Amino acid sequence: MSKPVTMLFAAITMLLLPGRLVAQGCIIGVDCTQNHRNICDVSGNDAVFWNTPPFSWSPALQSADLPEGAADLDLVIQDTCPGVLQVKFTLFLDLDGDNLAESALNSQQQLPPGKMLYGNAFTPGYAGTDTLEFDGRLVADTLKFRFAVETQYTGSQATAYLRWTTGSNPGVYVSPRFPEGKHRLLWAVEKNGLPQAFCEYTFRVKDCMAPQLECITNWTASFLTNDTLFFSATDFIQSSYDNITPNSLLQHSLRYAGAGAGFPLNSLGQPVGQLAYTCANLGPNFVELWVRDLAGNTNMCPAYFNLFDFSGVCTPPPDPVVCATGVFVNSDTIRGINYDLNILMETGLPPVQLSVTPLPNGCVQLPDFSPYSIEEVAVTPYKNDDALNGVSTFDVVLINRHILGIQLFDQPWKFLAADANNSGTLTTFDIIELRKLILGIYDSLPNSTSWKFFMADCALDSLFPFQSVCPGAIAFVPETPPAQFLFSGIKTGDVNGNAAPGPALVNSDVRTATVLLLPDQFLAAGDRVELPLMLAETSYWAGCQWALTWDPGQLDVEAVRPGTGLPDLDASMLAQPQAGMLALSWSAATARWVIPGTPVLTLAIRARKALRLSEAIRLKTGRIQPEAYTSCGDPLPLALRFAAIEPANTGVVILPPQPNPTSSAAVFPVYQENAGRVTLHIQDAAGRLVFENAGPLEAGTQVLSVPGAAILQPGVYAWRVCAGQTTKSGRLIRL
Repeated sequence: MSKPVTMLFAAITMLLLPGRLVAQGCIIGVDCTQNHRNICDVSGNDAVFWNTPPFSWSPALQSADLPEGAADLDLVIQDTCPGVLQVKFTLFLDLDGDNLAESALNSQQQLPPGKMLYGNAFTPGYAGTDTLEFDGRLVADTLKFRFAVETQYTGSQATAYLRWTTGSNPGVYVSPRFPEGKHRLLWAVEKNGLPQAFCEYTFRVKDCMAPQLECITNWTASFLTNDTLFFSATDFIQSSYDNITPNSLLQHSLRYAGAGAGFPLNSLGQPVGQLAYTCANLGPNFVELWVRDLAGNTNMCPAYFNLFDFSGVCTPPPDPVVCATGVFVNSDTIRGINYDLNILMETGLPPVQLSVTPLPNGCVQLPDFSPYSIEEVAVTPYKNDDALNGVSTFDVVLINRHILGIQLFDQPWKFLAADANNSGTLTTFDIIELRKLILGIYDSLPNSTSWKFFMADCALDSLFPFQSVCPGAIAFVPETPPAQFLFSGIKTGDVNGNAAPGPALVNSDVRTATVLLLPDQFLAAGDRVELPLMLAETSYWAGCQWALTWDPGQLDVEAVRPGTGLPDLDASMLAQPQAGMLALSWSAATARWVIPGTPVLTLAIRARKALRLSEAIRLKTGRIQPEAYTSCGDPLPLALRFAAIEPANTGVVILPPQPNPTSSAAVFPVYQENAGRVTLHIQDAAGRLVFENAGPLEAGTQVLSVPGAAILQPGVYAWRVCAGQTTKSGRLIRL
């Protein structure tokens, strides 16, 4: 080999080697010592990113919706050479969970925003395969994310970051969200168009957030007919959920407190499903409840319960027991009751008043009165805490339906529960009082206790419940006390009977949430903006409730204007009970259609500091659960999502038929800002007109009905709806 050829080969080799180039007194070097990076994901899963069946797949979750986490992947470059520095990348992703990065994306590809190629990591030029969408947000292409390199300079040091950006704001970068799994990133550094150095490292995005777990603790159990009781994990779970793993795939296990460490397993390596207790365990018992997600993250909460022997399996009870149960959950004892004793020592003398500390399950073991000369003892239960337990906007719906005669109460106790102001009557004022409680204007009802009690053997009058004579206290002679006294309890405001007998439990049922949409944008200090709060899908609701919360030091909500998204929403259904909180409780006597894209509320906001709206406003949980209600009262969870959304045409909105396909009739929801004529045509497959419905409709959301008799034959029918200048058509399938 000639000397010139040898020198050229050495120069090319120097250019292509990872590390640094030293030439003519200048240096280009990259820091590539970290060949693997672990990225902890503690965020929740967002279905709009990395959810493209059949290409994406999580074997653990058995779902095409891959969990994702934000990651800042960078490359540090030392550059003292003159000229133009350019950094390129090639990203290799494993999207099907087989630990093989089969999909590649690099700086040279010209792809539509939000999209990349699948399975192209081994094809020439990374081309010629299927296209998948990693950004599935319902926004314009100019607002969808794409991968780009952001380079920042500090003296002779440059730092390149792999970022997301958009076509509408190419100079604004955000941390990209990568699907969980093991991936690879190749950096290429060029100077004046010539390759200088390469750096390649792997990175793994992994769920590092432990599941959330809360125990039911400080409760009471008693033997029934034998001297052994078994308790399972569900007996101790108050709430259990994870940011990634569905509730159905979470594992729970039990351990006697202090009997080991780590997630409990039995001799077969399986979670411990239940623990056994005998008469030797009377008294307090301490337990560890554990939870484990699919990523192996664990959490534990301690719990304890008191084991008693009220039935006399171990020892007979020496003195009377007093308990109270709900009229709608007769098998459950109400906990947290205060019991007052009035002890009459001698006729003519004032009674002695004592307060007995209840057991955790709500019962009390009365003291032994035999050593004393006592004529009579009276026991009175009292409970006035947790006023919102079992009370929701759907209770308001049911009370309103009864007052209007649409759906009358079928049980006498519901009349007493609905009497929120304790007036002995049922009026609209009771609805007003309950709505103030839901919205947070009241912490408790001013004229009624949280629970009402009467003797369990007293039957309420079914025709005139308010005239029932059922005493709220029980008196007995100490010489011959019965073994047990029993009260019945009614939770004020709860007419559908879902109050918890103890502290209100968090509903751990996982269902798909209906989405509330708010526009997302950056605000500088002093900026003012009006935000429409809308629904993302068509719904049929009898009521809903939620609360928005924010830091009042960051922004002000200067005005709240009801929109047309919830029919007949007015100011009485809204409240700001404290700084940084807006509560809503809307109800209708009959279920109403709720149209997507139509503002429910408009919030006039002023930013006190520079912020992003999605990081400043939250949907509050806890006291008021964010949920809507079907006509039957089934709760539907609500979620808040921020997106660049455009309000739909509020002049006319024509929605597809529901249900579709149908086995009988169907309805077409139509929203009109102003009253006007609407026409519906149904044609069969031969083009014959089989049904027509035409006439004026009032403003707001109305429905056009198609009776089942109009489309008796199974098949596909064509429909067309005309409202003003708006026309929409489609297919209706009759099963």
